Amino acid sequence: MKPLLFSGETKELEGHRKNFPTVRKILENHKKTGGLISQVIVYQNQVEKALKILKRQLSKEGLFRDLKRKRFFMKPSVKKKLKIKDAKRKRKAANRRTRSFWHM
Repeated sequence: MKPLLFSGETKELEGHRKNFPTVRKILENHKKTGGLISQVIVYQNQVEKALKILKRQLSKEGLFRDLKRKRFFMKPSVKKKLKIKDAKRKRKAANRRTRSFWHM
């Protein structure tokens, strides 16, 4: 079994199509939307530091969030409710930022 590498090439994931369909689809969508799969260079055998940097880059790109969200099937009605809830939360945060202390 070939190792699963996140180098941005789906060619390496072809053998894992049955095992990791979600990861493969997310990687393809990530590339289509302009997201770049991060690569980290390991200096002086500091693998732990390189992994920490890679995890930080992937979390900034939102890859872990996508994996978590697409782990299970979500009905369209539930997606719609979550979208409305997120919009409401963002609107509330924006109002909080724009509201002045003196205009209460």
